[in-house]
Amino acid sequence: MVASKPSHSPFLDLPLEIREQVYGGLLSDPTCRNVQMLRTSQQIYAEAQPVLYRQPLAFVSQFDFYDWVKRSSAANLRVVQSIHLKLVDVIGHDGLEQSTIAVYRKHATSPIVQCYEADLARFSAALREVPNVRTLTLYKNRTAESDHFREFYGACFAAITQQFAGLRHLTFYVDLVPLDFLGSLRSLQSLRFTGFSLSSPPETLQTLQRLPQLEELHLFGPPPGISFQQRRGYAGPRTTHSMTAEVVQGLAPLKALTLCEIRDPLSNVPEFFLEESWLAALAASHARSLRSLRVSTDFCPSDESGDALAELIASSALLNIELGWPGLDGRWIELLPSSTRSLQITVSFTLEPDELARRLVARRADGRLAALRELVIRTDWREAAVAELAAKVDGAVETLRRAGIQTTKGTWYPIILDDVA
Repeated sequence: MVASKPSHSPFLDLPLEIREQVYGGLLSDPTCRNVQMLRTSQQIYAEAQPVLYRQPLAFVSQFDFYDWVKRSSAANLRVVQSIHLKLVDVIGHDGLEQSTIAVYRKHATSPIVQCYEADLARFSAALREVPNVRTLTLYKNRTAESDHFREFYGACFAAITQQFAGLRHLTFYVDLVPLDFLGSLRSLQSLRFTGFSLSSPPETLQTLQRLPQLEELHLFGPPPGISFQQRRGYAGPRTTHSMTAEVVQGLAPLKALTLCEIRDPLSNVPEFFLEESWLAALAASHARSLRSLRVSTDFCPSDESGDALAELIASSALLNIELGWPGLDGRWIELLPSSTRSLQITVSFTLEPDELARRLVARRADGRLAALRELVIRTDWREAAVAELAAKVDGAVETLRRAGIQTTKGTWYPIILDDVA
């Protein structure tokens, strides 16, 4: 019997650049099982594996990160560009692998601080293995934080600046750290944080002015517990509102801004970002440069704050706009600049979908929104199950599509989900 020759796939006759695009599309969804394609042939495995490593990689703890680095080849680690990482406390962490426990066992009778020092050494060593990371997200530990752990993740930021001098996009969800480490990240283009830290406003401005390429700022705050910290007699560490009006006015012109402010309903803490003087400072320094603006909050801005935000929007040349808060009404449609290309907006019983469609179609017909091409109608999550409103949204979608606007629908939540852990 003559052995049959292995069949040749026409896919492998395509140019490598096209095959890599296919790999990227198939491997970009971490929830699917397309990763099994790596087993189909040695050639596909060799070509697709670096593409997989170039996708954003997420780790539930630094210990998972350490183990993954240990198992990966140096060649693959060099192509890693984006990491999402949650830092957890080494003390009391019950998810450690045996290999990790062994590292800390020699410190069992030593001061606790030595465990953190050992963990920091492993963290720095792991970072050195992925030298080309350009996007980094650090998630906040949700459990109670000890003083030692706060010092540990503060030291982690110092390690990041040493290893990732070329970092371009940084997100972090911790606020009990000073911001001076940012001054070393001279290539940083995008910064996402709560707007609160251990740095005073003057210190914050001095640090951010050292970042010549910073053009995107995303603020999601205040951090949980800020009202508790402001109570009389509180003895713990206190965060500071670092991104004040004076700071935002002193920054170099920004191209993109996200404001996501969630107010504690049980406290009397005032607005921090969606406040008249803050928004006025933003307009004074950034109205002409901004091309993307996202505003989401769980409260209706005051009349004064609303007027300041309206002035910012009306005087801008924004291309992409996202607006969402309770009680948002139709006047905001009339304020959209003619430059608007993409709009995401929340509808409810204060701004009904048919009114939204009527206003947008009219403004597009008379040329005032001729550039508008994409629209997402988001229903307030508290009203998304109301059948009457859902039917109106469907009708508005069809009306707007007929008018030439690519329209989809979704659900609005006070938080911006891709910005908040």
